[in-house]
Amino acid sequence: PLPREAYRQFMSHALESDLCAEQAPEFVKLIREAYLVPMGLMQRRGLEYTMSAKLDQHELVTLLTPILEHHPSTARVYEHLGGPVYGLVPDQIHLLLVTLLVMGEIDIIKGNKSYRETYETLSNPIQYDKIVPGRALNTSQLRDLQTLAEGFGVRVPKQWSVLAQRRAIEQLKREGGKQRDQASEFLMKLNANGEAGELPAEVERFIGQWVALEKGETELQGFQHFLYEIGSPRGFVVRAKELASLPDRFERLLREAQRFRHLFGYPCIAECANADLAVRLEALGQPPSPSDPEALEIWLGQARDLYQLYKSWYRAEHDAWWVTVRRHEIWPYRKPAVASSKHVAVEELSREIDALRSKARSQTCTDIASLEFQPLCRCGFDGREAPIAETLQQFDEARRRLKEGIVLFFGQAEVKARVKSWVDQGLEVNTQTLSYLEGQARYPEIENLPLFDQHLSGLELVRTVEADTILDAITDRTWERNDLLKALDRLFERFGSRIAIRREAPSSRNNLVAWCVEQALRSGRALPSLFSADERKLMAGVIQPAWVSDASLERLEEIGLTDEAVNRILEMVLDGTINSPSGTRNAAPVRAALELLQNDEPKSAEEFAARIALLYSQDRIGQIRPTEWLSRLDELAKVRLAVLPEPLTEILKANLEHQWLVIDCFGVTLLDVVRETAKECLSHWKLAGVSYGLVSTETTTEAFYAGLIEEGIQKRLEKIDGIDDLIHERKCSPSELVQLARPELEIAFRRLAQRFDPAKPLLVFGDHGFRLRTDGSGFTHGGTSTVERLVPVLKLEPY
Repeated sequence: PLPREAYRQFMSHALESDLCAEQAPEFVKLIREAYLVPMGLMQRRGLEYTMSAKLDQHELVTLLTPILEHHPSTARVYEHLGGPVYGLVPDQIHLLLVTLLVMGEIDIIKGNKSYRETYETLSNPIQYDKIVPGRALNTSQLRDLQTLAEGFGVRVPKQWSVLAQRRAIEQLKREGGKQRDQASEFLMKLNANGEAGELPAEVERFIGQWVALEKGETELQGFQHFLYEIGSPRGFVVRAKELASLPDRFERLLREAQRFRHLFGYPCIAECANADLAVRLEALGQPPSPSDPEALEIWLGQARDLYQLYKSWYRAEHDAWWVTVRRHEIWPYRKPAVASSKHVAVEELSREIDALRSKARSQTCTDIASLEFQPLCRCGFDGREAPIAETLQQFDEARRRLKEGIVLFFGQAEVKARVKSWVDQGLEVNTQTLSYLEGQARYPEIENLPLFDQHLSGLELVRTVEADTILDAITDRTWERNDLLKALDRLFERFGSRIAIRREAPSSRNNLVAWCVEQALRSGRALPSLFSADERKLMAGVIQPAWVSDASLERLEEIGLTDEAVNRILEMVLDGTINSPSGTRNAAPVRAALELLQNDEPKSAEEFAARIALLYSQDRIGQIRPTEWLSRLDELAKVRLAVLPEPLTEILKANLEHQWLVIDCFGVTLLDVVRETAKECLSHWKLAGVSYGLVSTETTTEAFYAGLIEEGIQKRLEKIDGIDDLIHERKCSPSELVQLARPELEIAFRRLAQRFDPAKPLLVFGDHGFRLRTDGSGFTHGGTSTVERLVPVLKLEPY
């Protein structure tokens, strides 16, 4: 028996080419030589083949014709043809029916779908419901189709089988769709821009004629409607070519006029700070109607000259204004250390200043934007000032109030006395503090704020006692419990009410660990690899917030800290102890921690995929803050994007020329590992781009296949199931899932790469995504969340 692939090749070749063509796939050659020629359905003449000239009089066809009027079931037809006297075997009956379908003599139906539409899925005709008589164009209509095909550049087949007719009509419809869209756009512009004589009516009539091609239940019926509407095919081809040349000049003029109307409508130009430009703009006026193209050309030339003058003036004003802004005190500003004291009570003001500085950094202009399609830079400078000016004013006011609060607090006599006592005890002495006590400075400079706050509260400071002092007093004898407690009580009376017991003074080696960690965090450079395991355990405990710099946050994973030390820094970021600037320069763990503090929503599919993949990859955040991490993942999973990506089925219909590889359960969080593994294993192709598609709200494989059939997409594809198996069978963290997915993908990619043609492009995509369960216990899919509906689409081009 012939394999299923033989029928796919045969039908695919019939849809895309001519069955009689010399160049054909191997299975098609086999079927022609071993079945169609011996059965008399095809004749061989040298190297070429031709279909039987009188196919309707063929004895097998005449055997079948009498029962077609009753729309017999396929089972009855197989029984009829398999009985005496012909006794055809199943493969002969299969090929007889498919050949007659190709030539238009019959149609094979399942439900309301023809074999032509679903042969990729159901390749055996016996699986269909019934067989009905076919439909094809008559001789006159075929001549008209050939005239139109030649006129619009549609390939004319050697033999007009019914599939060739449908193929030519389908190509004609695609050409008509393009011309109709161009004409509709042209008509809208004509109607929106004044009178154009009889031209709009002629364009409307032209569009209506192309629309007729879409009527009817089949392509052939639609073509018959089309012939009725156009009258003469040759005359229609001539009119179409004439109308196609008209929009070019109108399009260019309208586009330029619209661009300048858009640019000159901005307040920064309409109310320009440059008086000369404002006067010239008023004198220029509105653009003339496109019905007078010569006048519009003159107006556009004047508009270009005026806008060029505006751009030169704007750039000069923009650069000069920003030079002034960059000298503002917000950039080098450092809050007084005493602002962090809980007694001064300016925490809210301090946070406001930090927020304003962060906002100012985000509003800073790094480089002026292109002014071709917008007269403003991204920074919002309007010729006078930019939005950052308001932020700077708010900062100046907040800084004034902060300083005023500090000065008022330290202006109190009782506070000043406390500071004097602090200095007298020798706990801390510096120039500014002494100047404050002498009345020359308005507030002191305190470095050890926690201890200073205790001092202000009137608390007795803790006394540190070496452990050896206590051990010497109680060792080398046997104690009764009560006697031991009394001895300890007498011992503690010598040291005061509060003591801190230190087991031993830090060794010089431990001091070295702390010093190295401090230098690494301040400079962002890697630690030396000379510490023992016990010494590395000390790293997390010695870290102080003041040591952590922007440079170390950018290279946090490269410095060589222990996981505990990295987690401690992330906790400081989450607590607000470290004010980390937001941005892509931060290391991934820092960006993931900052994501927990965000309350905004991603605007695009790319931003959405990047942010949720970041949180999935950095599941260490889930160990530090499990509740907040799971909550943020749930929020992001359900985000409704402002701009929805294109439906996946539309992307697939636009890439039918690609080979297809679908990865079951390929969600956005696996994009990086799929991209890297494809680059390594699919070495015949290079990545040309990544886009995103949106699947239906039922995120299952069954729904994916149902969507393909509903959209009429018939395309052979290869499928990888390993990722879906991991999702359902393994209980692991998101980062562990990536590690498990890599070998699955490597094995599948290397196996399937041999089945694809390396000279053709390849499309790799998912049928649906997945998400982490809300309680973090595993993964799931099938819901309506965005993270389950959004799938990456990788376009690979041959080298």
